[in-house]
Amino acid sequence: MVNVENTAFVPLPLERAGRGASEGTTAAEEITFRGKPIAWVDEQKTKRTVTANAFGPDEIREQFNGCRHLIAYDGHTYEREEFLRSAFQEYKKYPYRVKPLTDDVFRLGGDQRAKLAYHILALRFPLAGVAAEDKENLERLCGPAEHKTAQRWYTRMHWPQGHEKIVTFGVSLKMEGRTRGVWCYHANLGDTCASYSGVSMTWEHWTAPLLAYLQTQRGRGTNTAAISRDAMEILYYQ
Repeated sequence: MVNVENTAFVPLPLERAGRGASEGTTAAEEITFRGKPIAWVDEQKTKRTVTANAFGPDEIREQFNGCRHLIAYDGHTYEREEFLRSAFQEYKKYPYRVKPLTDDVFRLGGDQRAKLAYHILALRFPLAGVAAEDKENLERLCGPAEHKTAQRWYTRMHWPQGHEKIVTFGVSLKMEGRTRGVWCYHANLGDTCASYSGVSMTWEHWTAPLLAYLQTQRGRGTNTAAISRDAMEILYYQ
């Protein structure tokens, strides 16, 4: 566990995600990574329940219990973490987390605590390099996908030096803890601390750009994943 000094007053906004080649990718288009096809595949999870029976065989029931979103690549099927470990020699070179020294950090939402943790670790440790073509291909893989596994990864790719931080510290870095309240704020990430200042806001002003965006994109028939992703960015910016 890495202890790094940090200061927090109120939560941190997302950087607006850049839009790469993924925006032009259609569901029918083959996506490649290092020259080989790559795709998401879903694996159903089932819950198996065994009930003892006094007479005759036990009763066995299997119920659908969600999906695992896996990556099919080069003849193998990987979980996200397994794929990154196989693709990048320096994956999780520094497998550390950040332990906050103040409970004020829990005024931040979970994603924003993760963003802060990546920032703090990047000040302490050198980042691994990631080829531009690898970045583009991973964005094309995740951008159109409509499940949270891909979309959370895609969002982190577009944080400052996102790909490099993911490879260096891991794709699922987080600070555990319950978020304290909902806030509107500005953020300043510096070399020695992070500070957050509150912004006055009304619900009417906060929701106006979100509703306008949703109405426009639904009228255009935009990809559901893109609508959700951009809507979340608008929420964080308000």
